[in-house]
Amino acid sequence: MIDIHSHILPFLDDGADDWETALAMARIASEEGIHTMVATSHYIEGAVEPTKEEIQEKIAEFSNLLLQAGVELTVLPGHEIYLTPFVPQLLEKGRLFTLNDRYPYALIEFPMQEIPIYCESVIFELQCMGISPVLAHPERNRKIVENPNLLYPLLEKGLLTQMNSSSLTGKFGSAVQKTAQILLQCRMIHGMATDAHSDGGRAPRIQEASRIVREMVPEDYAQKILEEWPRRIIAGEPINPPLPQEYIPPRKKMSFLEKMKRQFTIHNS
Repeated sequence: MIDIHSHILPFLDDGADDWETALAMARIASEEGIHTMVATSHYIEGAVEPTKEEIQEKIAEFSNLLLQAGVELTVLPGHEIYLTPFVPQLLEKGRLFTLNDRYPYALIEFPMQEIPIYCESVIFELQCMGISPVLAHPERNRKIVENPNLLYPLLEKGLLTQMNSSSLTGKFGSAVQKTAQILLQCRMIHGMATDAHSDGGRAPRIQEASRIVREMVPEDYAQKILEEWPRRIIAGEPINPPLPQEYIPPRKKMSFLEKMKRQFTIHNS
């Protein structure tokens, strides 16, 4: 499997604390069937700004450590880019990595509490540059948790999405888990990744979530989410996902008292 979102490199963001932790994460990933990970260190303007050179140096050092330890894992460069109006200019200036560099897919992140008012214009600007934005963990965004259909118009405009495996297994609570299930069933997800930060509570585990995906959706869609589309993303190949479906909430069952009140109202109207 290919993990397109991880924080396995140490000393760059809130991911692995040190090389020992990074190696432990790599061993877990390998045991989970992951053979390739994109190291998507956070890039937040003015706060966390690991350079492309720093990431490349860390990958080279880590690759040597993996070889010495006998861990078969390929690590590729990337950034998880906090979306601001200036992201297109930063990419144009070569400050930011797309996923696996040189290729057109860029991992972006919304603020956890909102959908930025400028997101549509920035997404359009990126697309005009030939870059396809991939939104990280939409199921964890508070606004999307409240109304999953807020994601629908962005998907219609070509936005792609990546769900966290730990969201589907309940790591971030029942509300996020339910939202992950809804987005999955409505075909609003185009890839699953670990978003791993450690070898403990946020380890790169994906097998349990993969099993859940295969139980929830048809096998052809599951195969695309788990294997085909992540492979295409790091190879820079086009993705043509099916149209998403709008979420229709189940009708709330009326209580006995509500039914009696409704019958009384109809009878006396």
